[in-house]
Amino acid sequence: RMPEIHPICCVYLMWSFCKPRVMCQDLFDAVAARVIPEVRSLDRCGLAMFSWNYSYINYKLEEVYKVSAAEALRAERLEELTPRDLANLMGAFAKAGIR
Repeated sequence: RMPEIHPICCVYLMWSFCKPRVMCQDLFDAVAARVIPEVRSLDRCGLAMFSWNYSYINYKLEEVYKVSAAEALRAERLEELTPRDLANLMGAFAKAGIR
């Protein structure tokens, strides 16, 4: 049923598992598979939270960071990101050891 859930809702659903550190690899893989192809549909907070979720629980999926970086660097996206969004993105990448 994951295809029926909007990507933003997937990110927030994952956050509700990550924040208390509830590891659910099947869910996290399904969220990545659902969100990655539609990363542009995320709002600015959702984009930052997408990579933050994976870094917070130390679950490294390279593709999550690759698409998050590409999306964050689009000119249109850079215009809307707030300092907090950028800090969350950079913090997630740093925690995950992504350069």
